[in-house]
Amino acid sequence: MARTPAPGTVVLLVGPPAAGKSTLAARLVARGAVAAHAVLASDDARARIAGDEGDLRHDRRVFAAMRAALKALARAGETALIDATNLTPGTRAPWIRIARAAGRPVLAVRCDAPLEELARRNELRIRRVPRGLLARLCRTMALHGAAAALRAEGCDEVLDAEALG
Repeated sequence: MARTPAPGTVVLLVGPPAAGKSTLAARLVARGAVAAHAVLASDDARARIAGDEGDLRHDRRVFAAMRAALKALARAGETALIDATNLTPGTRAPWIRIARAAGRPVLAVRCDAPLEELARRNELRIRRVPRGLLARLCRTMALHGAAAALRAEGCDEVLDAEALG
């Protein structure tokens, strides 16, 4: 049976493009585990702020808006989900700090697959990531996405995506 995050948890998805992060977020919303308004997706924020989910030029504003939204959700005690790659300690640290400041637990969810599977899924997407970049992000996940590293950064629990199904 698939697990559900405890109420008030900050759920931090971690994984390269095409690893199933947004699909998992949609499943959690459909199950009622996370409210739709509490899913903070970088692609959606880019689309709102820049007019294009693939336009990375506005990421400073995009992530500032997402951090502000997380602060409000965490203060209110709502379960929140961060749908972004979050592949390095530096990209995860702000989310963990916000959760800690609000006294909220952090659940890191590792969304990963072999490069060939990611490449296959990537080909089915409307907005594709170049193969070389996908390979580099896959290597970054391997270097910085281990469960032990996530726990050492301050995540209270680390699960693989299949556990939340």
